[in-house]
Amino acid sequence: MKTTNKLLITLSILLAVDLIAFGIVVFFDNKNEAINNIDNIRLGITPNPDRLETPKTIENFFKVAGKHGSFELEPCYTASYNEAISGFIHGSLDLLYINPAYYLYLKKNYNADVVAFQLYSKQEMEYNHAVLLSIKPFGHLAETRGKRISFTNKYSMCGYLVPERHLRNNITEPLETWFSKIDFSGSDQYSLDALLKGETDIIACDLLSLIHNTTYKKNARKLHLMWISQKLPESLICVSAKSMESDFYNRKSLVELGNSLWQLSRRETLYNRNSMNFEPPHFEYMKELDKLEKFLFPN
Repeated sequence: MKTTNKLLITLSILLAVDLIAFGIVVFFDNKNEAINNIDNIRLGITPNPDRLETPKTIENFFKVAGKHGSFELEPCYTASYNEAISGFIHGSLDLLYINPAYYLYLKKNYNADVVAFQLYSKQEMEYNHAVLLSIKPFGHLAETRGKRISFTNKYSMCGYLVPERHLRNNITEPLETWFSKIDFSGSDQYSLDALLKGETDIIACDLLSLIHNTTYKKNARKLHLMWISQKLPESLICVSAKSMESDFYNRKSLVELGNSLWQLSRRETLYNRNSMNFEPPHFEYMKELDKLEKFLFPN
């Protein structure tokens, strides 16, 4: 009898231990499940050497805007625009911070959509143009045949996409045969340096970055403004087609993100392009995008 009692006690203890272990497993499994229900929305950002945003500015933006109830906004820094665009197209990035001209290309070819646009100050919007600059004055584009031209990079709105479209609209032959040399400097600063050193004849630049550029301020009188674009829309955050097909988009997390960014922007009474403030696109912004789209894709 004593042996039977001992056996029953031993079995009871083992059963209790099993129940405790089962409870612990269930607890941690549920905890992991709750974590997995939070979406990580990956936002691609490529540092721009001509822009005023510092790593600290971008870091602060994610600290403030990154945490939400149903998702987390995760920064994905890319070494180049080529890397960022590739990740966006193939689905390793959900969102992309990009200029509106290249966004329109992504919209046209990959069904990208706007989530929010960045707020610039009124003064900045007065300078938000692409320009063509030269040392020698050119009375007409016909005088530029055989000259050298420098763009910044193939993804830049002001340093390539908008001025290149203007040139193609007004020059009757391919630019590759019209100009004796076409190169890509990598930044407005490098283009400006090359122009002042006589290494190129014409440069395409972002006027908004130039007004903050010390080299430009010191040499402005030497430079001739060949052409200035229409006023351009502000930078934006867009979502990829692959992400639009995913669960987090269907749960309207992007709507929540846009509204959250709008609420955060309301806290700032003073902002500029360096502030990283955003709000959802409205009618006026979409109208400006439409104007730019008609300019870039006239057919």
